[in-house]
Amino acid sequence: MNKKLFWTLAIGYIALVLVLYYVFETALGGFLRQVSFFALGFSILWYFYRLIKDSIRLFLYKRKKRKE
Repeated sequence: MNKKLFWTLAIGYIALVLVLYYVFETALGGFLRQVSFFALGFSILWYFYRLIKDSIRLFLYKRKKRKE
């Protein structure tokens, strides 16, 4: 997926959620808003997981390199 398509879909999703939740106050808008918050939380947790995983891997690699 190229950047232009990604940003077009992201902006379209944001616009859909804003219209359905804040303007029309529908249940579908509330559901899409909850999905957005879940995705944000998942992304933050995934970022910290990858950061810690890569840090540990780098630490073990450097320790192994020093022993040789």
